[in-house]
Amino acid sequence: MGMRLGALAMVMVAAAGKDAIVIRMANHVKLDLVQVLCTSLPSASYDLWLLFDNTTGLVANEAIYGQLNETIESVVSRLPDPPRTRFSIISEEALYAVYPHTNFVDTADFLHTQKALREHVHLGWAISIPFVNAWRVLSGEEYPRYWVLEDDTRLTGDDYDGFFSSYDAHPADLITTTDAKDKPRKYTHLRFTWDIPMNYVLKQRQYVERYSLKLLDALHTMTRNGLVAFCEFFSATVCNADQPHCVLHNLKDDDVLGDRFLHNTRVTQDDWHNLTLTQPNRWFHALKWLGRCEDLPPDLALPASAPPFCHSPTEAARVRRPRR
Repeated sequence: MGMRLGALAMVMVAAAGKDAIVIRMANHVKLDLVQVLCTSLPSASYDLWLLFDNTTGLVANEAIYGQLNETIESVVSRLPDPPRTRFSIISEEALYAVYPHTNFVDTADFLHTQKALREHVHLGWAISIPFVNAWRVLSGEEYPRYWVLEDDTRLTGDDYDGFFSSYDAHPADLITTTDAKDKPRKYTHLRFTWDIPMNYVLKQRQYVERYSLKLLDALHTMTRNGLVAFCEFFSATVCNADQPHCVLHNLKDDDVLGDRFLHNTRVTQDDWHNLTLTQPNRWFHALKWLGRCEDLPPDLALPASAPPFCHSPTEAARVRRPRR
């Protein structure tokens, strides 16, 4: 089931008691995590959503360098259980329809001034939670809790139900990862549209997070009033400034993060095989490898200038690809 939220295509309200699993999909689509979640999560407990912050509706398979030439609908149709997986496409136009008076450009000006990066990602890469909230507003989807994941994260052992359910009784409004090494300072891309004391500022790793409905509602209200920040500082800073009313939990305090999680180290396919054996039940980021030839649609057109698009794991590890 898919919808373009800019057209207000469908309004649905989830069954009471379910959590939403929202996967933020990159333009270079990686389906490993999605495929596992499609087949492993109990449908009575979770609804799985793929959220594309995308204007054109075109993406690239992980195996193709920089060519946005496959429709999102085609990608989703290849999943193990398409009816179970719902997806939404939020365009930047739809974002501004929900927040017409908010200046997102200033919070993401580094993205707009780097043309090479801008060609491969959309504004949602820099202001992710307003996109999630725009999806909530336009679709009418309401859940008590929202797990928000990036598509290039994965848990060794793939026991996702065990991980998510272990936090069912946790009262946190925001479960995320912050690191004491990220000292508050004036990052070149750190932008707030309001004055906030630097001692409240927290940098968060958005690879695996859980939001309460209360916190998302508060962030939505702030965004409507023009108060927004670059995504790696927005939610954690707001929650930190509002403690104890907002309960913040750091995944670093739990034994769930692998040694390649915090600092954007790329995990190749060979690495992943070894990590599943040596570090069970740990999250890793960022998984970056090229897809298998047999996974590509047989009629997929490739430009003559495209580099080789099928690689062994070792070859894939050496291919440079745009960051996302």
